[in-house]
Amino acid sequence: RRQDARVALLAVGSVLVFLGVPLTAWPLVVVGATAVAGAVVWHAVHLVAVLRAALPSRFRIVTRTYVAAALCLPVGAGFGAALAFGLPEEWKGRLLIAHMGANLLGWVGLTVTGTLVTFWPTMLRTRMDDRAEMLARQALPIQLGGLTVLVAGALLGWTPLALAGLVGYTAGLVWWGRALVRPLRAHGLREFAPASVLAALIWAAVGLVWTGWLLATTPTWADLADTIPTVAGVFAVGFAAQLLSGALSYLIPSVMGG
Repeated sequence: RRQDARVALLAVGSVLVFLGVPLTAWPLVVVGATAVAGAVVWHAVHLVAVLRAALPSRFRIVTRTYVAAALCLPVGAGFGAALAFGLPEEWKGRLLIAHMGANLLGWVGLTVTGTLVTFWPTMLRTRMDDRAEMLARQALPIQLGGLTVLVAGALLGWTPLALAGLVGYTAGLVWWGRALVRPLRAHGLREFAPASVLAALIWAAVGLVWTGWLLATTPTWADLADTIPTVAGVFAVGFAAQLLSGALSYLIPSVMGG
């Protein structure tokens, strides 16, 4: 029942946000973002309780990564709600980067890295890398540290700091990604699902490099506010859509028994 309540709260909040933005009904956006953030924090509290009650296991890092990802969403939702108000273009650019960092790299990115530790070799139908748990455990603080520096640099309006944070996050991602190589070499790409997920990860790399290029070359944060939405499209279509289609093409037949 509690899980159903969290899902319902998340769904209602999402609907309010999607209705409020095109209608420029900013109170709806704020209420919706608050509902979404509340549902995810509730979920994070539940995960922490489960983690404390469970016996020690090899892949506790997966649950810890989910908790870290869940705590990023309220921060990103707050930045997104702030964008609903008529702020100067300079602040719009800063908040867009902070919002994208917390929501995309934090909420989505950490969830994906935590999941693929075990899901990637499962899709490939082969053994996982023996170093997978260790690499994920080592990469998480690097990713969180880089993400914190990125958001801080954006809020302070200091581009070199934001760029350093993005580089740090990417370094953690590369360190974690080493665990994906051995299963891929062992089995290769023989099905759509892992091929789609791999394509999504490649597009994510393109988006990260492109974002870093814009941070390094765009003269002002106001100019960045005009260019960064194009990169968001790469993440939405190239990364998120392909990742979702790959995951569902594996999971749905499994659940239906096909």
